[in-house]
Amino acid sequence: MRHEGERAPNDGIAVFEAVHGEAADLVGKDFANPLTLVGSAVLMLDHLGEAAAARAIDAAIQRVLTYRKEVTRDLGDSARTIEVAKAIAATL
Repeated sequence: MRHEGERAPNDGIAVFEAVHGEAADLVGKDFANPLTLVGSAVLMLDHLGEAAAARAIDAAIQRVLTYRKEVTRDLGDSARTIEVAKAIAATL
């Protein structure tokens, strides 16, 4: 999975964020796909020297996507945001 992050060369400063559209129609409905946000956390952990934790979370994301038991509407299922987050956590 490709995650988004900005790293400034040589000064140790980095910004990590979920990259997507506004999705105003999803606010408060528990339908947003949390994978870009969790993926950004993977990049942050790696940047902070927590490579093992980053790899574990990234592997959990891959397993959730591979088995597609808990994915949001945009990925072809009907799982809610919290269900996807719980599936990732359970996989860890």
